[in-house]
Amino acid sequence: MGRKRSRIVVAALAALALSGGKAAADGINGYVDFTYTSASGKTEDSSGLSSDSKTDSFVQRYSLTLDRHLYPNLGVLAGGLFERNGTTQNTNSQEIDTTTTRVKPFVNVGLRTPLYQLEGGYDRNEIETKTAAVAAVTQVNTMVNENYFATLGWKPVGYPAATFRFFRTNTYDKGRLFQDTTDDRFQLDSEFRPTPAVQLRYTGLYEDKSDHIGRNEARTLSNDGRISYSDQFWKKRISLSSDYYLTYTQTEIVNSGVGEVSFSLSPLAGLSAITDTPTDVALAPNPALIDGNLTGSTGLNLGLPPPGGDTRPRDIGLDFVNETRVNTLLVWVDRDLRPEIAGAFSWDVYTSSDNRTWLLRQTVFPATFGPFQTRFEIRFADVTARFVKVVTKPLSPTVPFASDFPNILVTELQAVLRRPAAEVQGKTSLTSHRYSLNARARILDAPSLYYEFSSLLLKSGASPFRYDFSNGLSLSHRFDPVFSGTARVAREDGRQPAGARVAYLYSASVTAVPLETLRHSLVYSGRRETIADQNTENDSFFLLNTAQLYPGVDASLGLGKSFDTAATGVSTDSTVVNAGMTLVPHSTMTVNLSFSDTTRKSSGGNLAEEKSDSTRTGEVSVAYTPLRTLYLFAAFAKQAATGTASTTTFNYALTWSPFPDGTLHFGFNYNETLHLENNEKDRTITPNLRWNITRGSYLELTYQDLTNDAPTQKTRTRVSTGNLHIAF
Repeated sequence: MGRKRSRIVVAALAALALSGGKAAADGINGYVDFTYTSASGKTEDSSGLSSDSKTDSFVQRYSLTLDRHLYPNLGVLAGGLFERNGTTQNTNSQEIDTTTTRVKPFVNVGLRTPLYQLEGGYDRNEIETKTAAVAAVTQVNTMVNENYFATLGWKPVGYPAATFRFFRTNTYDKGRLFQDTTDDRFQLDSEFRPTPAVQLRYTGLYEDKSDHIGRNEARTLSNDGRISYSDQFWKKRISLSSDYYLTYTQTEIVNSGVGEVSFSLSPLAGLSAITDTPTDVALAPNPALIDGNLTGSTGLNLGLPPPGGDTRPRDIGLDFVNETRVNTLLVWVDRDLRPEIAGAFSWDVYTSSDNRTWLLRQTVFPATFGPFQTRFEIRFADVTARFVKVVTKPLSPTVPFASDFPNILVTELQAVLRRPAAEVQGKTSLTSHRYSLNARARILDAPSLYYEFSSLLLKSGASPFRYDFSNGLSLSHRFDPVFSGTARVAREDGRQPAGARVAYLYSASVTAVPLETLRHSLVYSGRRETIADQNTENDSFFLLNTAQLYPGVDASLGLGKSFDTAATGVSTDSTVVNAGMTLVPHSTMTVNLSFSDTTRKSSGGNLAEEKSDSTRTGEVSVAYTPLRTLYLFAAFAKQAATGTASTTTFNYALTWSPFPDGTLHFGFNYNETLHLENNEKDRTITPNLRWNITRGSYLELTYQDLTNDAPTQKTRTRVSTGNLHIAF
């Protein structure tokens, strides 16, 4: 009955499109899309045993959207998507036919003025999957996700603004046998700025999650208030900012002891990095990871890198401030993914106590993706830590259809604790306070001397009270047109879960620019820290030199030395050498050379003997564009690390687009990677032809030949795709 109603909605919109005349047609658009794909694969191991597979699929999509303004302030947005995917998969003469039908109607009605907003809507996503094997047994599974929402907004000028939202989400299988859940949310947001320097915010949320099959219900009531202040005084010589957050959350669990109950966790900060050393890296703050925006990019791309692009793993993490128990991470991305793409990602779960040294806890492969929400669900064994992260590599060109996904942008990272329903019952409450104060005062103009103060006070539930205070002086001065310098000294006092904390921080730098093409900088940083009578020390020096030797010849050389003493008494001396050169012999060619060497020696403390390890990496790459339509790339890289086998990699790539203008486009991409250490070769050949019929309509034909040739196994996959897209 639900699918019938959905089709009636789409049919009604189509009738409206045909009968509404020119004025209505201006607000109607849609598309028809047909895609046929044929993929064949063969895998053969070193003993001669082979496995063959063949997959044929035909996807048809019909989309229609109506956007009408019935009155100046009253608008209607409605439409629907109908999609059917028929797939036949044959593996070693075993055939499986699968038909997936998706129906997605939606309607949104909104009344908007500068003073108020009244909006409501409904959308439904129904996916029916029919699977038939050789035994003539057909399995039918229908999943439904439907959403109701309403919004009432009030924004008077000079007075508090308020927005009330209601959401209801029902998720169930058609027979309501395996899944049947309802999530109701009532949310009130209010904001008021009584003066330019003061901002008041409040968010109230009541959420009722019901599992009708497991007879579990979780009711959550939360109140979140924030007061912010920011201003400058005395001709901007003094800057002052302050924030106070108060959060009260009450959760009531009513259950039958069957199934699981999920608890959303609230981290203090989002963190990220792109690095080859996930076990030894300090992740940088990334506020966009926890801002609640499920569509905005966080700057992390998991899509297929271009030739010569950054293929290093992406680190995506959270800081909970206190040690927190967690067993699920949700990584949201900005688009829906094919099963072949979503299933290609492997996720390593790490934890840390200091955001520096990370411990690998588990590898999750593959992670669940979708079907109703564009997120990876990474479930792992319970861990308790302050910092947690997942690490994954971007798409490899050998993954089928990878060339269609150059961008897969991470938009949010959420943490969840799932517990058996039998373990949780009754009411729990949590009150959290967070207060921060930051001040900066300019004492001298020349040299520039500032006094800096910052404080952070945290109290969450029964956890110990935590605080951090920092008092520091920073100095910067330009001695002459060539030399300039900076210096900073600070003392930090705080209380950690382990005990009282005192830290002294020092840093200084000198920069010399004798020529416009020559720059030198020497940086020193030091730290002395005591936490609960446990002492740690760190001193580091780094010299960076950059020069343009000639036009088109740029070089850099970095030398670093650091000395660390851990609380255990272990001393580690590290030496880092980085060198690079960029050559542009012609406007069409760029040559990059890079070398890095890191050596560590550890001794003392609880070590029985001195330990040494090193990592050495070198790479040469050439990019050549002899014609506007031709791009050539080649790279050679070698890495050697203590305790692991050295790796040597050759990479070649070619991109050719002989007809960049006009309506007919031909493209050819070739990419080959050789791993000499294990005699493994990956090769990707992708020609494609596209005819732009009209501005929004096209016909595209693509062929992919993907080969992985290793001593133990050889795999070859060939994919042919034809896509006709007609937009109106």
